[in-house]
Amino acid sequence: MLPILNGFIDQELQKWGVDDAHLAVAGFSQGAMMAMYAMPRRKKACAAVIGYSGMMIDAEGLKAAGNVKVPVLAIHGDRDDVVIPDNLAKIDEGFTAAGYDIETVMRPGLAHGLDQFGIIRGVEFIRENFEKADVLQKKQLKA
Repeated sequence: MLPILNGFIDQELQKWGVDDAHLAVAGFSQGAMMAMYAMPRRKKACAAVIGYSGMMIDAEGLKAAGNVKVPVLAIHGDRDDVVIPDNLAKIDEGFTAAGYDIETVMRPGLAHGLDQFGIIRGVEFIRENFEKADVLQKKQLKA
């Protein structure tokens, strides 16, 4: 699955003339699981990964040599009856143990879904990390 997903991402980045540093990937439920699994395992780091109502897949694998550090935002509802809310702590623990920048948010009263807060925080997270990518790119151009 990972080679197919990476091939698709590479094709789309080339098609649109965008580099990995200006790519943000967000997913909901299974899409969150895929994003949080795949993006650290790419050759180049993307700007941001957002996982809504997901769970951690292979936390130990995040420590593998060759993985790239990506900033991660994980948001979960405390009333989720599809992917249990305890998964948010496991996401936090897995990424933190592997040295990633991770922000987690538990949303009170939210079931298996997204709310306005999560969407707004996701957009802010993307904006913040695109700005960081732009600053880093400018520094690299000056060097």
